Amino acid sequence: MPNRIIKESINESKGLSECGFFAQDIFKRLITYADDYGRFNADVQIIRARLFPRELDIVSESDIDDALIELSGVGKIAFYTSKARNEIYGCFPNWGEHQRVRDSKAKCPEPDNTEVNDWYFRRFVPIAMKVDIITRDNFKCQECGKFLTSCTDAKKFAKLGSGLYHIDHIVPCNQGGRATMENLRLTCPTCNLTRKRFFTADEIAQFSGTCTYSPQVSASRRKSLPESNPNPESKSNPKYIGEKSTKKLKRFIPPTLEEIRSYCRERKNNVDPQRFFDYFDTSGWIDSEGKPVRSWKQKIITWENRSNGKIMGKTNATSGGSSYDMSELEAIINKGVT
Repeated sequence: MPNRIIKESINESKGLSECGFFAQDIFKRLITYADDYGRFNADVQIIRARLFPRELDIVSESDIDDALIELSGVGKIAFYTSKARNEIYGCFPNWGEHQRVRDSKAKCPEPDNTEVNDWYFRRFVPIAMKVDIITRDNFKCQECGKFLTSCTDAKKFAKLGSGLYHIDHIVPCNQGGRATMENLRLTCPTCNLTRKRFFTADEIAQFSGTCTYSPQVSASRRKSLPESNPNPESKSNPKYIGEKSTKKLKRFIPPTLEEIRSYCRERKNNVDPQRFFDYFDTSGWIDSEGKPVRSWKQKIITWENRSNGKIMGKTNATSGGSSYDMSELEAIINKGVT
């Protein structure tokens, strides 16, 4: 493994400043762990063994997992999967701007899919929100009630206390839970680890949804990222992280209730804006198939068609088409099918 370059400007990085100190440390260690194309195996067991061989007794897999989520949330690393191997890999989006890329054989497979980033993004809690949660919960574990520190500075504890506290999702992410103040609480590691579990690559891919062709996407800002390999002659340098990518994914921004009302008025439909908003907001904007909503306006049109009887190939009898089963329609709408 060649020597890596760490520039002085890393100390002025705005993105890293939004992470805890442990995540910042891992970021620098990952630079030495990545291959010549800025890619690495994202298995937390392997990362823990490779980066902390003399500190295995104090660094846990959960600590590594939380740090990777932080780094992906601020756009410092991204994740992908490959058809060649059933594993999750990470990469440095701006690798070519800071490291010399040698003409060597890549140790990690070519990227095929970046949907897995959604899984990490859903679990990301910004440092400012952590500070608010620690303050709100008065530095106490909300499960067992014990104080987690004698420190009274919430920001200092949030930055320095990685591993000494956990931010727990009351409704788990794999069940549609969101990173909101209402769904997050402060817990001690002991209490949280009794209900927290690690997922396999297959499970994460299932939660994230699968998309055959997708661009390299920042886990936090959903902007297309620069290539991890700047060599234009190399097959390892597709325009996006997925070599077969055909279009860029846009970050989904949940609409406000007023936006929904305005769109329903514009379409002059019978969709109840409050009911529509409550259904998707409660589920974290995950549809009935467990996939993230990409277009809320399309979902409104779907609800509109159902309320008009245009469902399952059946049209409203009043419009001259065939009749439909009203009880069937009512059952579907009551289930909140999107």
